[in-house]
Amino acid sequence: MKKQYFTNLLFGFLLLAGTALSSCSNEESSNEEIESGTRTITFDISQGFEESADEKIRGFSEKNDTIYQKFSNGMEISTFIEEDKAINSRATEVVEVGTKVLAIVVDENNKICKIQTTEIETYYKLTCQVPNYKVRIIFYSHNSKSSIPTIPLSVGDYISTDTKTNTIGYEKYAMIAETGFINPGNSSMGTILFKHAFCRARVCLYYGKGVTSFTTTLKDMSNESAKVNINTYQIERSNTGYKDLEFTGSRYSSSTNLFSAFYLPFIPRNDATNIDVYLDKINDKIIGESTTLYYNFKPGHSYTIYINVGNRSKIVDGWTPKFYQWDAKAIFTPGTTPAAGSSSHYNSDSNIASNSCKDCPTNDEIRRIMNSGVYWDDNGEIWSDYEGRIHRTGVWVKKRNKWAAEGSSGGEIPEATDAIRNSDDYVFLPASGWINGSSVANVGERGFYWSSDAGVCMSFSKAGIWSDKFSRDPGMTTWYFPQ
Repeated sequence: MKKQYFTNLLFGFLLLAGTALSSCSNEESSNEEIESGTRTITFDISQGFEESADEKIRGFSEKNDTIYQKFSNGMEISTFIEEDKAINSRATEVVEVGTKVLAIVVDENNKICKIQTTEIETYYKLTCQVPNYKVRIIFYSHNSKSSIPTIPLSVGDYISTDTKTNTIGYEKYAMIAETGFINPGNSSMGTILFKHAFCRARVCLYYGKGVTSFTTTLKDMSNESAKVNINTYQIERSNTGYKDLEFTGSRYSSSTNLFSAFYLPFIPRNDATNIDVYLDKINDKIIGESTTLYYNFKPGHSYTIYINVGNRSKIVDGWTPKFYQWDAKAIFTPGTTPAAGSSSHYNSDSNIASNSCKDCPTNDEIRRIMNSGVYWDDNGEIWSDYEGRIHRTGVWVKKRNKWAAEGSSGGEIPEATDAIRNSDDYVFLPASGWINGSSVANVGERGFYWSSDAGVCMSFSKAGIWSDKFSRDPGMTTWYFPQ
């Protein structure tokens, strides 16, 4: 009896121990299966901003959206915003080594099976451990080596169409990339492109006298914070107000233009609005002037704000880089032929101007101008041609109250000196070319300026200046002398 008792007791103990050992063995086996069921996947990483197909590269080209501001101290500021294209922003860019990335691994049922913090490695690669079954990965980054992104979900939660990041401040980037589904066994997936949900901007200052440093502020440029939908990249902006962006640039040697040191991220407002641009300092000198731009920034795009600063221009009144047939009501667009009866066609009804040329000098006045002192200049006032390219060539002529009493037929002209450039007696006429047929010619080399007398113009080049008789159909420049 006692033997049977001990036998049963021993059997029960062994059975219990066997069960326990079996349980431990299964748990270890399960962990081993998880570990052995993972794989390391490698990606090449880059980042990119959106581009609008109709946006053209302009540099300092001044177009219809350029804002001009004159100040009582003689300073002039022209400002415009350009969306960066590949040549400016390198639309596809590397992501710096060491940049922190949050990898969210999701199965076929949109269940999060792993959240991993990783970073960009040498040769701009990213590795991520994932289970050896069909998954996709959502990568989320602030494009920073120190800031680690977060989401309000954990392993075991499900990704929905409305899943958003935690709140992100305006001083951070928000860029997201997503793989397609990765089948078991795959370990190298090619290149993954991060797309930006917010915007970025920089400032380029042009200052004809040379610039070594500047500071400028864009008021109320950005929403204070936002969340981003990790599926659609759509922004959910906070209602806590707007923030200013301050841009600085510096270099050791002087140059006429200088870009801000860095692009700054910002959360674009959801409305086209006026942005006040404050030019705080140039070369450590306090400027304190401002102008206003109206623009609708698009999420995911990159921008450059161009600021052109100069003293009050001495370019003759009425000048623009646009061309007119004689006394036409509307401009002559290069590459076209104005049709008779159209507003761009010349005035054929009268020999006395009544439209675009009505305030231009008469032929007699042109001859007086030519007899009053004319000087060619390769380094004159800065001006932009009809395509926005920068030039400085043209001639200096006397203001109306300095004209000679008698006229001249023209001839050779000397070159300008600093005394002429700095004199208040002269104004500048850009060598803005003309339209011959339907093509623009001689831009930067010659100038053709209409008279109010039919078909008469004043033309000039480095070789000399003349009063000429033309037909009415070339495209030339308009001008006038109020003083």
